[in-house]
Amino acid sequence: MSRSHLTNVQAAALIDAHKSINHGGLKEVSAHRGTVWVGQHPDCTQEHSSIVVTWLRYACLLDRSGRKPTRTAIITNEGLLEIDMLGAEA
Repeated sequence: MSRSHLTNVQAAALIDAHKSINHGGLKEVSAHRGTVWVGQHPDCTQEHSSIVVTWLRYACLLDRSGRKPTRTAIITNEGLLEIDMLGAEA
């Protein structure tokens, strides 16, 4: 089986997007350290940097929509396949 090419930080953001698939995905919010992304599932508490979400978007693992400051990012079919490679249970 293939191994994922994601870093731990990228994998964490993708797993939160997967957990939040039925809750609106990741949402862009303002925080004390700038703009971050947070999963909308109640169990998601980690903040993900914009650079991580942007990288996942360019890798076609997330699809971003909306305009600042109300953007959201949802997992794509490619992202779901990547989750399978991670072996993550979300």
